[in-house]
Amino acid sequence: MQDLENIKKSYGEIGRKTTKRDRVITWIFILAVIACFVLAHITRGFFRTLSLEIGLLLLSIKIGIMFHNEIRINHIKFWILTSIEERLELLISEVRELKRMMKDEDSSG
Repeated sequence: MQDLENIKKSYGEIGRKTTKRDRVITWIFILAVIACFVLAHITRGFFRTLSLEIGLLLLSIKIGIMFHNEIRINHIKFWILTSIEERLELLISEVRELKRMMKDEDSSG
């Protein structure tokens, strides 16, 4: 039963709704990237290149964060499926044992 509670807790954390903090961080990234690309359009020379590089760096960081979250979610899903498989194997072995016991009783009685 404790495994089931742990699974529910972990799954609840993953399936949670986005919080206000998450939305604020996402909007900060979006606005910063837009600002960098607008600055790159307006300026010339070194600052244009710098703005483009910073914008691409921010996009790369955001993509990395998204990959990390997906990997974490997939890891938890795999853990849940593995736990279910172990329980299923345990139930199958118990059913086989019960069938064997019933067969032994029928042949002796």
